[in-house]
Amino acid sequence: MVVLLAVSIVAVVLQQALRHIDYNFAIFRLSYHHLAAGQDLYAAYPAEQADLFKYSPTFAVLFAPFALIPPLPALVLWDTTNVFLLWFAIRRLLPSPQANLALGLMYLEVLHTTQRAQSNALVTALMVLAWVWMEERRQMAAALAVVLGAAIKLFPALAIIPAVFHPRRLRMTVLTVFGGVVALLLPLLVTSGSLLATQYASWRALEVRESGAGAEGGAAGLYGGVMHWVHQVFHTGWPNWTIQLGGLVLLAAPLARVERWAEAGFRLRVLCSILLFSTIFNHQVEGPTFVIAMTGVAIWFVISRRTAVDVVLLSAVLLVVSLGSNDLMPHAFRDYVAQHKLKTLPCLAVWIVLQAELLGLRRCDG
Repeated sequence: MVVLLAVSIVAVVLQQALRHIDYNFAIFRLSYHHLAAGQDLYAAYPAEQADLFKYSPTFAVLFAPFALIPPLPALVLWDTTNVFLLWFAIRRLLPSPQANLALGLMYLEVLHTTQRAQSNALVTALMVLAWVWMEERRQMAAALAVVLGAAIKLFPALAIIPAVFHPRRLRMTVLTVFGGVVALLLPLLVTSGSLLATQYASWRALEVRESGAGAEGGAAGLYGGVMHWVHQVFHTGWPNWTIQLGGLVLLAAPLARVERWAEAGFRLRVLCSILLFSTIFNHQVEGPTFVIAMTGVAIWFVISRRTAVDVVLLSAVLLVVSLGSNDLMPHAFRDYVAQHKLKTLPCLAVWIVLQAELLGLRRCDG
């Protein structure tokens, strides 16, 4: 698997070198320069980049090592960091046979996000490592993983939830809050306090606009998550955050089963649920983002009883999510999946089954 991942990185970089480096990577690189120059990170720069920057000012300053060297070596370093940190995280999480199977199931999604130079593999790795380090009682390392993940995208902050299972949860919370404050102020290394306040105000305005997206779930190419399907099926005009809040209540419901906190399998399923939730309740979810959900599905499957229902659910996820945008599939099939935003549905089905297991409504081993 290590060799396959390494070869894949080389192939992706060569492909982009021969064509063009994905615009996402250009946006990431420019964000550091915009921040350092005191320019609005969240403004449109049509002459420089094809889309808006939507990450935190902290991410912009953390991207400095990739922004201050030439694009091609920077891309190699970025892709390698993303892919092999996720490989490392899964190897730390699961025994070798299960880890290899999970990585195999995730491979196409890892490749997909790498081709788009996205941060999703890195975010997934940080969420998994946060769980691993909590299990090992390494609260400082776990807090750092949560903070870094949240500095890239907001949803990885949910990785703090498993802290409730462990002793010294208050220490974990304090470390995470302290780390979060440091992360918020980190851009002061390259900008002033007043300009940083302006950046955060601009970022908040962008998030407010996009969190209120309606039935289409945002711009073209976005899947809209569960919110899109709620709007479509029930013809509602509810803000996305109301549906996300309802989903969050369902996500947290199994935590009430205090008697099962001591079970490692229960705690691991909570991690799977968080990974799936972070994707299917994300109103800005794109195709490459589904590596986060696929990781949750893969971990759930390798630790499951692998009943006929489990196999059918996994097959549906692989068909619609991993193969639904693959060039090996018929063009009509790929268009149908994208047009009808189908990738959310099999992941939602797995999440519902997973929640049923966590709530004791369905048998699960381990």
